[in-house]
Order: sequence, then C-alpha cells, then structure tokens
Amino acid sequence: MSMRMRVCAAVVCCTALWATPSAAGPITPPPGPVAGTYKTLTEVEPRTAINAVNTRGDANSTFRIAAPGSYYLTGNVTGEANKHGIEIAADNVSIDLMGFHVVGVSGSLSGIATEGTRRSVRISGGTLSNWGGSGIQLTATGAVIADVAASGNGADGIDAGDSAVVRSCTASFNGATGITMGLGGLISECVSAHNTLNGFTVGFGNTIIGCSAYRNDGRGIAANTGSIIENNAIRLNMLDGISSGSVAVVRGNVCSSNGSAAGGSGAGIRINGVDCRVESNTCISNDIGIRVVSSGNMVIRNTASGNGTNFDIAGGNRYGPIIDATAGGTPAVTGNAGAGTMLSGDPWANFAY
Repeated sequence: MSMRMRVCAAVVCCTALWATPSAAGPITPPPGPVAGTYKTLTEVEPRTAINAVNTRGDANSTFRIAAPGSYYLTGNVTGEANKHGIEIAADNVSIDLMGFHVVGVSGSLSGIATEGTRRSVRISGGTLSNWGGSGIQLTATGAVIADVAASGNGADGIDAGDSAVVRSCTASFNGATGITMGLGGLISECVSAHNTLNGFTVGFGNTIIGCSAYRNDGRGIAANTGSIIENNAIRLNMLDGISSGSVAVVRGNVCSSNGSAAGGSGAGIRINGVDCRVESNTCISNDIGIRVVSSGNMVIRNTASGNGTNFDIAGGNRYGPIIDATAGGTPAVTGNAGAGTMLSGDPWANFAY
C-alpha cells in the first residue's frame, strides 16, 4: 500500500470513531440534598480511646472507665504513685491494650483493677509490669483475659476473679503468684515462671490445661477441690509440682525436678484430699514422684523415674500394681519388632524405673 493510501485509511478510521455515538450517565442529579460520603470517627473506630478526656481518672486511678463499652489504648500508660493505672467501674467492659505497655512506678497500685464487684470484663493484647500491686486485679465474675504478659509486679501477675477464662498469657517474676483464680474458671495455654509464690493458684472447680509452670519459688500448681489439671508441664518449682485437694482429676501431666526447697518432701504430684483420679502422669527426678497423703483416691497408669521415692501412697487408696521396671539386661531394638519389656499386662499398672 502506498503512503497516500495509508494516510487516507487512517483519516477514514478516525472519522468513523468520532462519528460513533458514546453512552454517558444521566446529567440530572437525584432529588434531595447531596449527602457526604465520608465516615465519621465513630464509624471508622467504633470504640472509645482511653485518655484523660474520655476516661478521666480520680483520686486512686490514672484512667477510670465508668460506663459499659469497648475501650482501647492509643499509647503506653505510665502509672502514678497511690493510683491504679486503669480502674474499671462498670460491668460489660472490654479493653484492648493494642499491644501497648501499662507500666507502674514506685508506690503505684495495680495496673488494671476493678472498683467494686464487676461482671463481664475482657482484657486483651498487651503487657503490664512494675506495678506495686498486681498487674491485673479483678474482683469480678466472668472475666476473659487473653494474650497478656504480666511481669515484675509486686503482688500477683494476674488475679482473674471467679468464673474467668485466662488463655495464652504469661506471668513472670511477680512478687506473689503468677496467675490466680477464684471459683469455677479455666486457664489454658499459659506460662507462669520465676514467681515468688506459686505458678498457678486456683479455688474450687477450676480447669488448668496445657500450661507450663517453671522455676516458681512455691508450687507449680496449687489447686483446691473439684479441679481438672491436665496436660501441663511442671518443672523445677521449689515445692510440689502439683498440689491438689479433693474430687480432682490429675491426668497427663509431666512433673520434673520439683521440690528442691522442700527438705526432701516435695512431690511431683501431691494429693491432699479424697476422691481424686491420678492417671497417666510422668514424674521424673522430684523428691517424691507421686504422693497421696489421704485415703479414697485412685492412682493408675502413671510412670515415675529417678525420684527420691517414686511412689508414696497412704493406705485406703485404690491403685494399679506398681511395677519395678528397673531390671537391666533388656535388649535394644532396631527394626520392626522387639520383645515386650513392660513386665505386666495389667491395663491399670503404674511403673517405676
């Protein structure tokens, strides 16, 4: 095609494009006033910031929450002498710490505390340290505390009140117990270490599951009547690893090297009451592996090794046979088969080795 023909073709094409009608939207606006499309601050963040305007403090608190609702931090909080950091004076309050640090000073009270007895408090997602009292101190029913770290406080790390849920929290180097709870609650997936008293202290009817208690100066777990203590790792606590009252289930725990400050009487597991079931625990290198000081309990399927005394069970209890599995000479195994070395086929047997 010649240059002239190509130019003509281009002119024809452009003319055709300009001649083609195009669709457009209506030019008449809808009736009524024109509304803005922006969102209000409440719509963007439908919660209340904790600050001197929204949550003004009083004589014993830096910040005070006086109405139900959802609250959040916008920065770190530094305490004051003779005051709590955040005081909760209403029911149905949720506090998101937003990853910030609530830090006390000399002479301060607790990091977060309740005024009066409260219900339905939720605290999550931050750290509390160096308070003269506890990191969290709740006189409350039905609290939820999650993803909180409490360290270096003068009293307890976390005191959750009654019927609470505490999960995925850590408590370390506190002046009393790491995590404590009143009646009927749940503690799961928490770590309590290097506290001056116990790792965990709980009242009647609690469940502690999947937790770790390490190097506390008292007991790893001290539980009252009616508790379930299951699948916890309890190590190097100065007194008993686990100490339980009556009507408890103590199952699947690993308790090792507890009791170094107990004058030879610290147990991996100590049962002080009646009607307990002690099952499938592993107790290694404690002063005493499993000690049951009263009658009317059941002890089955446990293993104990390297303790000063592996089993110390008072009369009047029911227990599976305790098999001495320390005999040497058992063959090594390489491959797909080997002779059994358990020395008993009793399904309830306990083993010492």
